[in-house]
Amino acid sequence: MVIPGTAGTQAAAGNEAAGTGSKSGVLDGTLFGGDQPLVPESGKLGRNLAIVRMYFTLGEQFPIPSATSIMQKGGTVLASLDSPPGQGEGNYASIAAGQHDNQIKPFLEHMDQAAVQYHLGAVYFSFEHEANTPPHQSLGSPAQFVQAWDHIHALAASAHLLWNDGGRVHFVLILTNSGYDSMSARATWQDKQGEASSYFPGTNEVDIVAADGYNTGGCRHVSHNVSAMAANAATVSPETLFDPLVSFAHSHGNMPVFVAEWASVTYAGTTKQATFIAQMRAFVAANREVAAVMYWNSWNPQHPGCQMSINNSPTSVATLAAMGHSSLLQGRLISS
Repeated sequence: MVIPGTAGTQAAAGNEAAGTGSKSGVLDGTLFGGDQPLVPESGKLGRNLAIVRMYFTLGEQFPIPSATSIMQKGGTVLASLDSPPGQGEGNYASIAAGQHDNQIKPFLEHMDQAAVQYHLGAVYFSFEHEANTPPHQSLGSPAQFVQAWDHIHALAASAHLLWNDGGRVHFVLILTNSGYDSMSARATWQDKQGEASSYFPGTNEVDIVAADGYNTGGCRHVSHNVSAMAANAATVSPETLFDPLVSFAHSHGNMPVFVAEWASVTYAGTTKQATFIAQMRAFVAANREVAAVMYWNSWNPQHPGCQMSINNSPTSVATLAAMGHSSLLQGRLISS
């Protein structure tokens, strides 16, 4: 049974991406999606988003109205549930000890119930996305992160919420793209980001490996003005960002891959953003284990020069729309 809601012409039968299927919940291509700020641009893109990236803090519950609206239209959700760093609540040890079960278990149950209600074959859960970065490292060690993940996965299993035991929930491990790099391949500012192998709970508890990665053009780490950055910005390729993620997936049993956040900085008067989007389309075509891609249509107020939104660039909108209408970006959810 094909789950309704994704737009465009579906890829031909048999065009299943390598590493997808039951474990990813995706067939016949890649799910095209983005974050919540990309949803209002769906009209310009000429299609609904098949998957939307959403963020929750421990204590919040699923769904919120925006999630309901997305799922009513046939789109699924990738939801992160994170502990607030540095507040002393919800550290990894307390989660592993079961002190937050009354918050976490209902969250998972409501995700599964919403997928059933809206006839979605899969819904996606990630605990503590980008756990390998310094802000999240205050919650505990990599080993303690794995113990917390173990406990949350066991909660889902005990309630029969997992995709392979009567439920519709898939567990997604999301790290920064540099987490999949070797230490020797990293920039200096990435040295403190932990390696994926330290945060990996194992193939029996992770259904999909994922990364967040950006073509920033140096905007986060250069102090000079925006026009100077535009003139000197280097373009990082999708291969540089995400090839290590794909390699990690291959070496761990050919797991499916999500690119959970991706984007490119844009500067007025340049086509760098549109060029990167076109390159990303080619990357997905060349790497069929990529089961979903989500464009991060936002900007970080801590880095005002890092404008990632496509909203003010007709060229970028048109390029992302073309990507969304590519035959390989018409992935569908498998029935559960």
